[in-house]
Amino acid sequence: MPLSEGHAPRARIELDRLARRTTLVYSLAWSAALIALAGFAVLAFGRARDADFDARLAVHATAVYGLTYFDPQGRYHVEALVREPDIVHGPFDIHVVDADGHTLLYASEPRRYPIALGDKRAEPHDAVLEDGRHVRILTKTTFDDDDRPRATIVVAGDPSPHRAEQSRFALWIVMATAVLGAFGVLVARIMTERTLRPARHALEVRERFLQTAAHELRTPVTGLVAAVEASSVEGPIAKLTHEASRVLEQVLAYARLDADLTEVHAEPLRLDLLVESLAREDAAIEAEACIVQGDARLLEVAIRNLLSNAERHGGGVLAIHVADGRVEVRDAGPGYPAHGNRGWGLGLGIVQRIAAIHGGTFSLRNHPEGGAVATLEIPISSGPSK
Repeated sequence: MPLSEGHAPRARIELDRLARRTTLVYSLAWSAALIALAGFAVLAFGRARDADFDARLAVHATAVYGLTYFDPQGRYHVEALVREPDIVHGPFDIHVVDADGHTLLYASEPRRYPIALGDKRAEPHDAVLEDGRHVRILTKTTFDDDDRPRATIVVAGDPSPHRAEQSRFALWIVMATAVLGAFGVLVARIMTERTLRPARHALEVRERFLQTAAHELRTPVTGLVAAVEASSVEGPIAKLTHEASRVLEQVLAYARLDADLTEVHAEPLRLDLLVESLAREDAAIEAEACIVQGDARLLEVAIRNLLSNAERHGGGVLAIHVADGRVEVRDAGPGYPAHGNRGWGLGLGIVQRIAAIHGGTFSLRNHPEGGAVATLEIPISSGPSK
């Protein structure tokens, strides 16, 4: 847990991060799906409206084709067409132009779309008028009785009404997508909190248990130690009593560190001076001045545990080296076995947790000349020490 995150338990911080990440991932997936569906809906609606408009153009062109004809003398007859007011006076301009560019028929009054008739593509296409308006055009070739192409039917219409309808549809889709997206985020948050509720409850139970255990266990053990000291009892009983008290404090300290219930007050401090103040006067110390960012109380616990572990299990402290935020304690024991369990007990477990809380590391290794070396490394601070 970085020191900047304050006194909140690391497990709670990680749960909060997990909740935020889960909500974010679900929200992004939900939003991506909505955006994809919305885009598909807008695209499909637009294509459908364009296809409907082009079909209406084709219907009018086919009607003109079927209701007009060229006689053997080459005259163009439109008598049947003029009896169809829905076509002649419909929403589209209808031009019939011969091969020389002469207009044979203009079936719309007044002329709405002064289009250029040079483009005779058969498929529907857009064109821009001189006044900036957009027009949709479809052409169809008409033949005489000998199946010779004689003229081109040109049908032109204004696509802006149905495209405005497309824009309104797109706007409604965007609004609906935004509403559904917000609803999805809310649902994601609620479901995430419900999913993590058992974990949060378990953390609360663990915190309450540790607080209760610390109180209920310390009270009788402290009373027992006080009674032994008051009665001046010597020998195994006194030794076992003090050992039980020490182990209990280590267990509770480890549990609180593991649950991140210990408050951390970080400040720049001289690590070399802290080590020198805790080591025995006759200890072989090689220390260089170095400032680290840490909690003096916790680092004191860690260093005491390093020294105590070397004294109790390593045959005594052989050498201490402090430099660049690193504390190395070499003991006089046989070192760690090449194979087998290389774990550590409560004391060194506490050192490892304190190192992690400070963003540092803790490691164990064997020295080439004998003995084990325990190394605690804390990030160096750039600020002045206190």
